[in-house]
Amino acid sequence: MPVRALHPIRWTSLFLAAAVTGSIALAAAAEPSPPPDSAPNESPILEERVVTASVTPQDRDTLTSSVSVISGEEIEFLKYDNVAEALRLTPGIHVEQPGSRGGRTSIYVRGLDPNQTVILVDGIRMGDPNNNLGGSFDLSTLDTDSVERVEFVRGPLSAVHGSDALAGAVNVITKRGRDGDSLSLDASGGRYGYGRGVAVVRGQRGIFDAMVSGSYVDDGKPEAASTYAAGNLHATLGVELPEGAELLASLRYVNAEARAFPEASGGEKFAVIRERDKRRYQELSFGLALDQEWNDDLSYQAGVNYYRRREKRDSPAVAPPPSNPFAAVPAQEAHDLLYRTRMNANATYRVLDFLSFTGGADLSFENGNSVSDIDFGAGPVPGSYNQDRVYGGPFLEMNLDTDFGLSAQVGERVDFTSDNDTEWTPRVGARYVVPRIPVTLRGSWGRGFKLPAFFSTADPIIGNEDLDPEKSKGWDVGFDLRLWDGRFLLTATWFEIRVEDLIDFDFATFQLVNRNEVTSKGLEIGLLAFLPYDLTFNGSVTRVRTNIVDSETRLRRRPGWRTSADLQWTPHERLELGITAVWVGSVYDESNPTGLVKLDDYVRFDFRSEVRVWREVSLYLAIDNLFDAHYQEAVGTPSMGIRPRAGVRAVF
Repeated sequence: MPVRALHPIRWTSLFLAAAVTGSIALAAAAEPSPPPDSAPNESPILEERVVTASVTPQDRDTLTSSVSVISGEEIEFLKYDNVAEALRLTPGIHVEQPGSRGGRTSIYVRGLDPNQTVILVDGIRMGDPNNNLGGSFDLSTLDTDSVERVEFVRGPLSAVHGSDALAGAVNVITKRGRDGDSLSLDASGGRYGYGRGVAVVRGQRGIFDAMVSGSYVDDGKPEAASTYAAGNLHATLGVELPEGAELLASLRYVNAEARAFPEASGGEKFAVIRERDKRRYQELSFGLALDQEWNDDLSYQAGVNYYRRREKRDSPAVAPPPSNPFAAVPAQEAHDLLYRTRMNANATYRVLDFLSFTGGADLSFENGNSVSDIDFGAGPVPGSYNQDRVYGGPFLEMNLDTDFGLSAQVGERVDFTSDNDTEWTPRVGARYVVPRIPVTLRGSWGRGFKLPAFFSTADPIIGNEDLDPEKSKGWDVGFDLRLWDGRFLLTATWFEIRVEDLIDFDFATFQLVNRNEVTSKGLEIGLLAFLPYDLTFNGSVTRVRTNIVDSETRLRRRPGWRTSADLQWTPHERLELGITAVWVGSVYDESNPTGLVKLDDYVRFDFRSEVRVWREVSLYLAIDNLFDAHYQEAVGTPSMGIRPRAGVRAVF
C-alpha cells in the first residue's frame, strides 16, 4: 500500500505506540545515568530559572504553574525556521498555520482564542489591538535564529502580566553574548523557491556582552497560494555594573510582506473573488532593564520598553454567502499604526530563607490609529479612528519554598484603566514533592482579563464602544513523575477555564457585543525520555472540550484531540537524525461560500538530519510534510505539500 494511502489515525497510532512502548522498555532496561550533554530538553533545563510564570524569576522546580520550556538547542535541532512551528510539540497548545506562512498563524491555548494568550519577546508585549482578530499576534513572524529559549505558561496569568493573559503566556527569550565569542552562519533553500539566510554574532568584552542576529526568509510560492518574505534584526547588549547590578538592552526589528486569501473567503478552493489580501508591516521593539541584588535579602528590577507596529493592508472584498446576499465583506485599504510604552518596577525582600515578598507596579500607554477607505461598491467611504488608553497598577506576590518539599505562590494585582472599570486578578498555587517517591503534585487557580481591542471598539462598521473586558477564571491540578535518575519524565495536568463577557459578532445588530460564556476543560499529558543508544523521545497528548454556554454554536478551528511525538537519534557524534509526527483531530470551520463545514483530522510527519563534515561546518536536510499529507487547517486552504529544505551551517 502506498504510504499516502494509510489513514492518519493509523499512522499516528502506530508511531506513538511504538515510540512510547520502546521508550519505557529501553529506559527500564538501561543502566541509570544522566542524560547526555548534547540532548535537547535535558534534565538541567528542568532546574533553570523561569521568568514568565511569576513577577520575578523563580527556579522551575518551585513553580506551581504548568510550564514548558523549549531550549534554543532543541529548536536548532528541530530545524524549524519560526517559533510557531517549534511549539507544535508542546501539550496544551494548538498551532494553526493555514497553507503556509503567508496566512496568519494562530495559537489556541487550552481551546481559547488566539488573542487570549499574551505573547512576549524578552518580556515586551507583542499583541496589536488594531488588527481585526482582536489583538492576536502571528508567532510565525518570530524567526528562530536568535532564540535562547521559549517559555510557555498555561492558565490565567493576569496577576503577573495584566491584560490579555486569559489562557496563558508565551515568552521568547533571546540570546546573550556571555557564552563566549562566536559567529554563526546559516544558509538554506528548498522547494517552491524557499530560501533563508542567517548570521549571528556573539561575544563578551570586559563588562559588556552583546549578540546581533540578522536573517532573511522567503517562503517562495507554495501550492497553498500564499507568500511570505521577511527580514529580521535582533540585538542584545548587557552591561555589568558595580554593586551587583546589570543593565540589559534589547532591540528587535522586522520588515515583512505577506499575501493570502482573506478570512471567510473560502481560500484557494472556494473563494469567489480571486484577489488576495496583501499586508506589509514593520515591527520595532526596544527594551531597557536594570536588575540589582543589594544583598542576600533585597533585590530590585526596573525597566521600560517600547513597541511600534505599522501595517498597510489592501484587502479585497469577500463575496456574500448564498443565503444572505447582503452579508458581503467590503474591500478595504488601511494604514494602521500602534505605539505602546510600558514602564515597570518591583522589589523583592526575603523575610526568611524560605519566604519572600515581591511588590511593584507597571504602567502601559497605548495609541492606535487607522486610516482606511472602505468600498461598499459605490465608492470608498472613510473609516478611520484614533484611540488612546492607559492601564496598569500595583501587584504583590508571595513565594514560599520550604525544605520539606512544599512550595507556594500567592499573588494579587489591581489594574486601573482609562476607559474601563478596575480589574482585580488574584492567583494562588502550590507544589509538593512527595517524600520517598519520585512524584511532584501541583495545582493553581487564577483570574485573567483582556481589554477590548481598538478595532473592536472603534471600527466604523462593526465596532462597539460599550464593550466590557473579557474575563477568565480557571484552575489546574497535575503531577510530575520522574524515574531512572531523571531519564524519564511523565507529566499530566487536568484543567478548566471559564471565560465571561466573550466578545463576539452579532449578525442581528451587525456589530461586536459581549454576550457569551465559554468553558474549556481537558487533560494534557507529556512524556520525555532519554534512552540508551543516544535516543530521545518527546511526546504529548492534549484532550480539550470547548463550548459556548447555553448555545448550539460550534467554535471553529479547535480540535478536541491533539497528539505529537518526536524521536531523535545521535548514532555518531557527527550525525543527528529525527522525525516528528503531529496528529490533529477534526475541526469545524466556516466561510461565506461553504457555510459551516467539518474538516477531517490529519497527521503530518517532518524529518530532519544533520551531519558535521568539518569541525565548524555542518550540512543538514529537513523535509516538511514528509509523506505529502493533504489536509486543510482552514476551509478551502490546502496544506503545503512535501517540501525538502537543505542547508549549510558554520559556527566559528
